[in-house]
Amino acid sequence: MVCTLLVLFLAGSLVASVWLLLTAEQTPATTRAFWLTLFCVATGFLGSSLSALISAADRISNGWETSNGGKWPKNAKKEDRFGSRMVGWFLVRPLLGAAMGFLVYIGVVGGYLIVVVATTKPPSPGDFNPYALGFLSLLGGLFAKTFLERLKDAFDTLFGKKD
Repeated sequence: MVCTLLVLFLAGSLVASVWLLLTAEQTPATTRAFWLTLFCVATGFLGSSLSALISAADRISNGWETSNGGKWPKNAKKEDRFGSRMVGWFLVRPLLGAAMGFLVYIGVVGGYLIVVVATTKPPSPGDFNPYALGFLSLLGGLFAKTFLERLKDAFDTLFGKKD
């Protein structure tokens, strides 16, 4: 069930990303920034949907874990197994990817990575290369979980872990 939903998320966000990319390319520079923002959100959602689907499929291939902690098959070497408690997390991950896609767009428009994605100097929000923005947003979505884990580790190191 969760894999089916993730495949639907993946397909829907892929269609939305392509449509938004084509729309952004055909709009004038005055409204292009709006479409590029939506495009980055959709590609971030796409990346995280793909990441969640791979993670869910990997856990299912390793076996199952029941709600009371029982594992099947018992003799399997891998510990990461699929359990019903993970369903919510797999369904939330695409939303984290969408947020990361938006964060990528804000970071680029705010002045970070401009050399990579700018098509003019100095760029305005509508002058960014949509393919570079899409690539960065897709990567942001793919690695949203890892990024947030590393950010939490850095925060704990900087400010001390609360017990």
